[in-house]
Amino acid sequence: MTRDNIDYFIKTNIKRFMSIPLIYYLFNSILVTIIDILIVWILYRILHIDLLISNTSGVITGFIIHYILSVKAVFRVKYDLISFLIYLGTFFIGLVFADWLIYIGENRLFLNLNANISFLLSKGISVVLPFFLLYLIRRLIFYWLKDLQDRKK
Repeated sequence: MTRDNIDYFIKTNIKRFMSIPLIYYLFNSILVTIIDILIVWILYRILHIDLLISNTSGVITGFIIHYILSVKAVFRVKYDLISFLIYLGTFFIGLVFADWLIYIGENRLFLNLNANISFLLSKGISVVLPFFLLYLIRRLIFYWLKDLQDRKK
């Protein structure tokens, strides 16, 4: 096997792997999560801004980036008012859930841990669980929407 064959094999399989909607959604979510965590860490741990305000700031920034990256590539719908409202509505569900989870983590689950570890574990929970909930809800709504549109044709 030559170097060119190996490169072709790797590139082809990465393209195939990234064409799976959940994997691409995961990739986008990881990128957005890194940005989100950096924003929250800076606001909360360095600038000492309230935890929920800091978390909400990170999540809103992540929402905007995630919408732009995912609506066409993952859910295969166009950028329009309906897709934005669906993303926005599900975003609010995720935001409330994420804020509730980070609050419970910081104030109930991880009280006896170092403050930085407590924050990271709380933030981790507030990222992972909403990820799966929002993917499922969005997938179902966009599938239903596309089905309705196809029936009208």
